Amino acid sequence: MSQWGQPNQQWPGQSWPAPSGRAGYGQWPGQDGRFGQQTGPFGYAAQQGGPFPQYGGAPVPPRRRRPSPLKFLAALFGTFTIMVLAYVLLSYGGNGSSSDGSSGSHNGSYANEDYEVPPADTSPSEIPQPETYSEATQWMEDNPVYGASVAEPVRCDLDALDMSTATDAQLEDHLNELTACLMRVWGPTLRDAGYEAVRPTVTVYDSEISTPCGDMPMGNAAYCMVDQQVYYATDLAEVVPDELSGVPYTADAVMAHEFGHAVQARTGILYSEKAWESRVGSSQADEFSRRTEVQADCFAGEFIGSVSESLALTPSDTDGLSQMFYAFGDDVLTGDSSYRGSHGHGTNRREWFQDGLDDRSLATCNAFTAADSRVR
Repeated sequence: MSQWGQPNQQWPGQSWPAPSGRAGYGQWPGQDGRFGQQTGPFGYAAQQGGPFPQYGGAPVPPRRRRPSPLKFLAALFGTFTIMVLAYVLLSYGGNGSSSDGSSGSHNGSYANEDYEVPPADTSPSEIPQPETYSEATQWMEDNPVYGASVAEPVRCDLDALDMSTATDAQLEDHLNELTACLMRVWGPTLRDAGYEAVRPTVTVYDSEISTPCGDMPMGNAAYCMVDQQVYYATDLAEVVPDELSGVPYTADAVMAHEFGHAVQARTGILYSEKAWESRVGSSQADEFSRRTEVQADCFAGEFIGSVSESLALTPSDTDGLSQMFYAFGDDVLTGDSSYRGSHGHGTNRREWFQDGLDDRSLATCNAFTAADSRVR
């Protein structure tokens, strides 16, 4: 398996660490040049623009204007956490699923069945932005979303995709159908916490592309906080260890991590974390980033746990997905057990995913008050 290079810091998006030998993302000027993008596996990306002003203590960066729809369409893949373009209305493997991820034939008792899955939104409302660093801290550590829980079981009528034979179009269609399942889990959850969920598009790309968050390299997936869409490289499956290649729903679990960044964005956590990350030194910024990443791992576990009954996942399947998160740890990817990067050690990433898998309460995923040992 190829090794990842040392992650850079990235803004407003999020993704997994990028493989060594591949170009990193552009950096946000200012604050030691650290306010730029984060490299994958699994991450978020942010808009490349001016740095936050330096304050002695109070206001967080001024609110940015949302880019025009033309900008959103102009650059589809761009940072390192999953990317999404909207392709819906595909029927999979004869199960007759529609653009809302439903088959229309299941009579079982599932939660959130009264929730109407919205279409993908390419021009969403602005994400919440704190006014002060104190408020940013509160949003990270004591966010109302931590008082919510995801429902279980929730329906997701998707067949597993064979990543070794799937075409680019099949992968893109599958991931865009998956966003319906993600919304059925997270839409009611965020609504109950006082927030609005946004269904992104997923763009699958087979060569480096430009996005509102910057250029997106191959071997990566990312959520872009500028257009609030997801991007996914076709060769990301090649980074998954051979022994995990047969585990079903690996691409879906990666996507669930990226959607976890979307949850962070819509609840103000992501903007708050990036505000603090831009204000501190390199080592502390990496720690802030790791807390963001392992929380997205936990959110991914929450989703998988919520839909596992519908997807007929076995304990062996979920163990395999847990091992995939371990395989994308900073120490595992670099081969250096002492390495402290921006995404977290494999053991920690696996544990946070497992925590989310085992417990539907989002308080379980509060990585911003966790002990330092849990976010190495």
